[in-house]
Amino acid sequence: MKSLHSRMIACLLICAVGVTCGACGNSTKKEESSLTPEEASSLYSDMKQDMKFTILDNSTGSAMSATDATESGNASSNGGQTATSYVVVTDAAGEPVTDANGETVTEAVVVESGSNGGNSSSGNTSNGSDGNSSNGGNSSTNGGSSYTPSMKTFQGYWMDMSLGEDYVFNGDFIDITFRVKDDAPDGNYEVSGGSCDFANYAAKSVKADFIPACITVGDATPESTGSAQSGTFTISGDSVQAKQGDEVTVRFSISDNPGLVALIFQARFDSNALEYVSAVVGDDCSDIISLETN
Repeated sequence: MKSLHSRMIACLLICAVGVTCGACGNSTKKEESSLTPEEASSLYSDMKQDMKFTILDNSTGSAMSATDATESGNASSNGGQTATSYVVVTDAAGEPVTDANGETVTEAVVVESGSNGGNSSSGNTSNGSDGNSSNGGNSSTNGGSSYTPSMKTFQGYWMDMSLGEDYVFNGDFIDITFRVKDDAPDGNYEVSGGSCDFANYAAKSVKADFIPACITVGDATPESTGSAQSGTFTISGDSVQAKQGDEVTVRFSISDNPGLVALIFQARFDSNALEYVSAVVGDDCSDIISLETN
């Protein structure tokens, strides 16, 4: 992870400094802003990295936060069905509880129909119960069982400065296929954002909103993770439904892209419930972004 960040930043700095120094050393050379695409391509032909996908484990990936795992903090049930969501167990100070391996502990919340007219929420705060308090997700259950996610990070890295200008691409960006494990509990499993970085040709970081994808497994009630705001650069995942044993593809789309030359894309998933299968660059971006082949 660190080396990829360093590589991207170094390339951006070399690009900016190299052009500036070249212009200072030879007054007859054009300034960077006046380079034609052909001239820029000649200068920076080696500043290109096709999209490369990797999987990072917990030791090298980003730490899991309270909203990373398979829960959204709410469980609901309608029409006599039972729905399960997962909430992070917290201590008396409101901090996430971890197990012996340093993993954040979550607990399944099972809610049966007939409670509060068939709809129930577990998002209330409770204090003094078994020494634990919870903010935005109480771990009191109705027949629930303990469940601990194991987070892994999917990562994509891409860079292309060869044309000396930003690339603008929108639409279907990356499609990731998972297999839902046979023993995965029913519930909503978010594929959430990690340490994403985006940079333009001016060597400036570009901020992007991230909307998680959600895989609803079994009889759980689907939950919305949000939607992109018009005019805001956004990476947004879709929501899909699956059963244990299914292979399912989640699509991440780009909207309102201001122009990029480099990116690190990360999406975290619960490897206790989901098994990574494959990924491809989306159809709408494949004309600009090529996938590295071994």
